[in-house]
Amino acid sequence: MSEQTLHFDYIQRHFSRPREMGHTVKMFLQEVVNHDDGATANIAEFLRHEQGYEPSQAYSTEAMVKYGYYGQQTFQIGPELQEMFCQTSLKSVPREALKLPYPAFYLDLPQCPWTIWGGSRTQWHNVKGAYVVLKGDYLLLVVWGGENEKSVGPGDDATVWAKVSLDECFNEHGDMEKYLDWLFDPSQGARMNNDAMVEGTPTIETTLEMRETQLNLFRVAVNLILYLQTETPEIKKMPNDRHALLTKKLAGAKNAGKKKKLQRQLVKLSKATVVKIGLSLEEKMAKLRSSPSVKRAQWVRGHWHRYWTGKGRSVLVPRWIHPYPRNMDAEAVVEKRRYEIDPSPDAF
Repeated sequence: MSEQTLHFDYIQRHFSRPREMGHTVKMFLQEVVNHDDGATANIAEFLRHEQGYEPSQAYSTEAMVKYGYYGQQTFQIGPELQEMFCQTSLKSVPREALKLPYPAFYLDLPQCPWTIWGGSRTQWHNVKGAYVVLKGDYLLLVVWGGENEKSVGPGDDATVWAKVSLDECFNEHGDMEKYLDWLFDPSQGARMNNDAMVEGTPTIETTLEMRETQLNLFRVAVNLILYLQTETPEIKKMPNDRHALLTKKLAGAKNAGKKKKLQRQLVKLSKATVVKIGLSLEEKMAKLRSSPSVKRAQWVRGHWHRYWTGKGRSVLVPRWIHPYPRNMDAEAVVEKRRYEIDPSPDAF
């Protein structure tokens, strides 16, 4: 299982008092997650305009509903892979390559180095995770930053959202890397948002740091989507050992009080399906980066190639060349396979 609390589980665990906004969100989730319209409902707009929710709570609630509707699918990406993904260019990534594994899923980001702004009182919060939701033409990213040393209690955290229009990206700009640079340029009015950014006038330093965080996280999300389509993605579904243990104890319990206690504990356990990504890559890159000689080397940015395979070369297969130090013995790990190569010079 994940080594840290997932946002969805965090909301379920806290906010038991009816007057707390988090409790309202929790009750709403219980009503809507399994509803037939859970996948298609325009929840954020309803909550903002009909229920008076703050924008960040409206977007995060919609993300949670759709995450729950699709089975709480979670991908855990370690710090080394986070860095590799954010250093991998999205230049020339075609729209047809953006095949999400699920219409809504969660990125669990342990030891994430990036921060988001929570307002002048709590200021910067470390990113713990992010929802990725396909919302019509838009790719919605909702980022959660947990409480920090200035927080006064549960829920005193930070949430940031941003929406990428795929039509605008590919039809008007033609390149996701260029589009994201344009989208998050401070002159565009800080298109990445949270309540703190909307209510006040952020400094240029705050805006630039938020811009960098959002760019990094979008690169992580898109590169994960591409990585999962490679022929040999390294994935490991994590068993819920705690659930198995409590189930076994419950089956053998004879005391009624003990049974109720075990049942309560089972209800509180995470129901997320957690898949860890690139465990061996994490280990290899950690060793590589810890070498003094490599730290001084110039790193080559990661990038994608595309190959057409199969009968009539009709199947598009992405191949990842991950970041690696130039002129070093360590080389990028790539798949050693035969491909029918598209003679087009276009890179992916």
